[in-house]
Amino acid sequence: MRDTQRERHRQREKEKQAPCRGARCGTRSQAPGSRAEPKADAQPLSHPGLPVFVTVKLRMARIMEPLAKKIFKGVLVVELLGVFGAYFLFNRMNTSQDFRQTMSKKFPFILEVYYKSIEQSGMYEVREQDQEKWLNSKN
Repeated sequence: MRDTQRERHRQREKEKQAPCRGARCGTRSQAPGSRAEPKADAQPLSHPGLPVFVTVKLRMARIMEPLAKKIFKGVLVVELLGVFGAYFLFNRMNTSQDFRQTMSKKFPFILEVYYKSIEQSGMYEVREQDQEKWLNSKN
């Protein structure tokens, strides 16, 4: 039953798409041989049933598509670099008390984020151990 409905729908769509015979079809009359023939696998840039302004928008969309892909890939690479950078920084701070001291001098706000994140996981003694060691090293 669904197959017959699909066939009817396809038939109706074919009937709606009658060939265009106007000046706004997107086809131009040219002298034979004045332009090279398109490749066999090339897709047409205009649709005979669409107005000219829609055809122009379709062309722009096809031109912008590679640019959008490049932008998406760039954003994806930047996000991945950020994730791996954050992981590397957290791992380095988690394993080296000397690195945490360097971070406390240069970037104290990043060290504060580190302390808060490990305190959320239940490790409260790291901040106190760091402060004790740094005070003892000054004396």
